Amino acid sequence: INFQTANKKPTLVSQDSLPFGWPLSIKDAQSMSHSSANWPASSPDQRLFGSLTLLEGHSTSVKGVLRCTDPTEQLGQLIISWADEPDICVWSLASRRVVQRLSGHTGRVVACVAHEPAGQLASSGLDPSYQYRVLLHSLSNSQPLLSWRCQARVQKLLVLGDCLLAAGEGLYAFGLTDGAELAELDSGLFGGECVTHLAAVGRRHLAAAYDRHLRLFRVGGGGGGGGGPLAHVCNSADSHRCAVTALVGGIGVEQEKQQQLLFASASLDGEVVLWSAATVGSGAVSRLERLARFNRHADYEGEQRKFPHSVCALRRLGDRYLLAGVGYGFAVFDLVTGRTVVAELAAHRAKVSDLLVLTSPSGQLTVATAGEDASIRLWHLRGFEAAGVSSTAVASLAAAAAAAVSAGDPAGSGRASSELAGELYGHTTGVRALLDCGSEAGLVSFGLDHLIYLWSSDQAEFNWLFSAAAAAVQDCPG
Repeated sequence: INFQTANKKPTLVSQDSLPFGWPLSIKDAQSMSHSSANWPASSPDQRLFGSLTLLEGHSTSVKGVLRCTDPTEQLGQLIISWADEPDICVWSLASRRVVQRLSGHTGRVVACVAHEPAGQLASSGLDPSYQYRVLLHSLSNSQPLLSWRCQARVQKLLVLGDCLLAAGEGLYAFGLTDGAELAELDSGLFGGECVTHLAAVGRRHLAAAYDRHLRLFRVGGGGGGGGGPLAHVCNSADSHRCAVTALVGGIGVEQEKQQQLLFASASLDGEVVLWSAATVGSGAVSRLERLARFNRHADYEGEQRKFPHSVCALRRLGDRYLLAGVGYGFAVFDLVTGRTVVAELAAHRAKVSDLLVLTSPSGQLTVATAGEDASIRLWHLRGFEAAGVSSTAVASLAAAAAAAVSAGDPAGSGRASSELAGELYGHTTGVRALLDCGSEAGLVSFGLDHLIYLWSSDQAEFNWLFSAAAAAVQDCPG
């Protein structure tokens, strides 16, 4: 494969000289011409990605990707991808090839989740008879280990401890060790609404979004409120104005006698809410309370009900900050002070579809945003104290907020800023989602064009070429 340059947009040409018609452009901030003043034109600190690999394995629309590790350490880092087809592809990041195809479904795959300690993958799919099945696979075997048939639609999966949670028109709990169906909660118990999002809250609690409403469940017996492997605990005191679009957990800090269960939700109207469920003693939870809200707008529908402030994704930025994809850009919220510390609301020419925080050996915070304009943009975050991002010293964010206000906002929110570092073009249509594969491997993206790309640094590309050449020489006879 070689590249032929024309007007700074190379075309990928195969060895038989047949062009793919695949525009590729990797730009830095100096080569961009933006009409908005919100797009600075300063040069980047470094070129994060300089090479692009097309991962070919699906013939239909790609629906999702995730990253996991092979417990046998034979294949190393793996990428799992699924599409509107029965098979699930397992990629090796070392060889950039499909090393396993997991079968068992007879229709399209809807969702997947990894159970890394056991080297397993759970998936849900729709059969031609319009029934949903949940399968448990071993990453080293193409045939499924366990199979469960669900009477209702299953569109979300989550592993919590030794339980597999499957949600949609109902909420199911399956045992990963013995394969038993532990519990089933029908959606009719909650007004017939479907579960749209799931998030783990602490070690044995689950937050579920039912359209505009939030409910908390306990997974596993004991802990107050009765036994049973799956029990409804409480509802949120009030609901969002529109459907919930994102949930993120794992914010709370556990103590010996008290656990502060914190999670955040975002909705179509753009509002981001931090929720608290305090458990004391036996672990009983009475209700969900709203601690803080961000990005609330009065006119949230906008012209022709396009919802210009809608949130597409929520990500934790350490234990103190929340990163949210808002409308055409992104924002960073300080959970301690309750302030918006970064608001880059014109990051793309179309709505942002996904975002994540990239790992960096140098400690530089970099945010990658994917847009419906077919581009991926890289942003450096400045002015964030390292201790403030990674500190877990605060046991109660509510108490820390009062202390921060009385001390005059020591977080330094006025010093935080974002800076455009680069732009990646490879997809011909909107980018659907991103996956961080670490600084050594790179960044994976997939879009509406049914393609999966691996973006890697020049050094990572050189290491891969060197290892591939060494393996080829070793396999040569004589």
